[in-house]
Amino acid sequence: MKQLIMMILTASMAFGAAGMYEKDGVTFTVPEGWKVTRDKTSGDDTTTRIISLESSKNTTMFITVWQPKSSGSIAQYADSWVKYREKMLPKTYGIGPIRLAKVIMQNTMVNKGAVQKRSFTGIYNEFIVKLPVFTIPYFSQVADISTSKATVFVLVQAPKKEIAALSAFSEILESLTVK
Repeated sequence: MKQLIMMILTASMAFGAAGMYEKDGVTFTVPEGWKVTRDKTSGDDTTTRIISLESSKNTTMFITVWQPKSSGSIAQYADSWVKYREKMLPKTYGIGPIRLAKVIMQNTMVNKGAVQKRSFTGIYNEFIVKLPVFTIPYFSQVADISTSKATVFVLVQAPKKEIAALSAFSEILESLTVK
């Protein structure tokens, strides 16, 4: 019984109240119901930091920072994460070999957006992941909020039924600073 109570408490804390992320000059609000699940840096000529966040609803967000600036495009970045989703879904749902997942692109559009006083260029994708037993419609929104010192892309990717994830995406965009 004590173990069950501890598991419930741990689960409720993991996706709990909003908090702050602050590390190596990168700062943002972690939205309520989300947690940082990975924070990785490369040690090569260009320091790359990838911060992964997850909600309890199979929704992921990635913040990628390159210092100094990277020559990569937002289109390449968006495409790489769609391919990542295709690769990871069979593992997520515990079904069969990776080669069984297939992404079908439906809609891609470049958009302009703004949160508070920050404007951004973005890419919105809709795609379907087709698995042997079911299909899952997904969306992803990527924002390029690069500065003079760093290339910064923020991506949210979720099943279409979790469109509410865009409010957490906006919250991160509003609060994100890179020094």
